Amino acid sequence: MFIDMKIRFLCLALLVHSCQTCFAINSNEAGFWQWFERNEERLFKFEESPNVDLLFDELTGQMTKVHPDLTFEFGPVIGGKREFVISAAGSVTAFPVVEKLFSIAPRLSRWNWVKFRPRRPAMDISFGERTINSSDVRVIIIDESEPNHLGLMMVMKGYSLKEDELYGQASYLMLDQALGEYDVEMKVGGIELTGTLPTSLVVSYSLDDLPAASDTMLERKLRDQ
Repeated sequence: MFIDMKIRFLCLALLVHSCQTCFAINSNEAGFWQWFERNEERLFKFEESPNVDLLFDELTGQMTKVHPDLTFEFGPVIGGKREFVISAAGSVTAFPVVEKLFSIAPRLSRWNWVKFRPRRPAMDISFGERTINSSDVRVIIIDESEPNHLGLMMVMKGYSLKEDELYGQASYLMLDQALGEYDVEMKVGGIELTGTLPTSLVVSYSLDDLPAASDTMLERKLRDQ
């Protein structure tokens, strides 16, 4: 079959560009882990660093080369190993990058790699002199039409429309802590805020009980499809 030379040249150019793009992506991801391995001792013992801010700036710079939304968290040293969390900072567009970076992570004896901020015990949230106590929050799970999504109503003591933005930020941080970064972005639909329970008969959950309750409801929804 005859193919016009211009078309052949265009196809070749597109193929070269595609390969260059793939190589750039792969080299950035591989380059991050190469940098991490070279600095593994400094990172593992970051508390002993004379300038930990500079070290973290370097780490941030390496992560943003891979994707501008990537960030990190360090866990404490437990049993000679430290947790390193690769986070997308809640940016869904960066989720595939987190998955890819995690998938090519090297095996280092002193590290546990974690993709996305995991679930953790509920915590209080402070904004300046204001503190919103996690114990003052109840959550009502609302069924949504999508099979893999749930809506949530956050009942937060002291909430008012005047401070909707402040309480909105606190609710997101508390949910991120309770459900983990991935589930908040991928499994939670609408979020409503209120200061009082709509009725005493409604079932509500503490932030610590929310993960198990939401998992159970999602599993039931998927079974009933």
